[in-house]
Amino acid sequence: MVPMRLILTQKRMKINLQTAEKICSNYTLPKELNTRLRCVMRQKSYTDQIDTFSMVFPHSEETAVRWYLHHQEMPYMHILETHNHGNTMFLYVWVPRLRSAVILEKQFSTWDLSAVVSETALLDHIPNRFLESNAAWLKKPASKSQMYTAARQLLMPVHRIPKLTAFNAQLIIQTSILKRHLQYVCRLVEEIIEDR
Repeated sequence: MVPMRLILTQKRMKINLQTAEKICSNYTLPKELNTRLRCVMRQKSYTDQIDTFSMVFPHSEETAVRWYLHHQEMPYMHILETHNHGNTMFLYVWVPRLRSAVILEKQFSTWDLSAVVSETALLDHIPNRFLESNAAWLKKPASKSQMYTAARQLLMPVHRIPKLTAFNAQLIIQTSILKRHLQYVCRLVEEIIEDR
């Protein structure tokens, strides 16, 4: 007969292993972003992680925009702006083939095309903080509030998340909010591209 204490210990170990597996394979972010998040753990300073999740793309001599890097689930460089706890979103999607940005707007659960903006008119539509001239905030550390929000969105304890810049913490929070809409959004972008 197996002692009751041993059975309980084995059950606890099994539960702890399942919890650890969930934390290691985080499904709230696309795979590529999970990999980039692991890369941040090896980086020594906030400056090192500036181009881990986003990159600057020059659109003209005067205009350079920092876009979130594409990934398998969102094959375009993009910028996401969220308001009202994610109930209102603006998604700017750079489509190189059109040399234009598709701007989608979400109000609660409805996504609509807001505009298709040519490369020359980007400055009038892209939020100022994504312009290369406003790069100073890329090196600032994330606030405690951002770190706790990122941890909650990633379903991870806050001590398991590497130290992030404010920009990268915001990107992770926004991407985890957007993830459940990605299939629909990508299909919508493809339809818009086909119509052009």
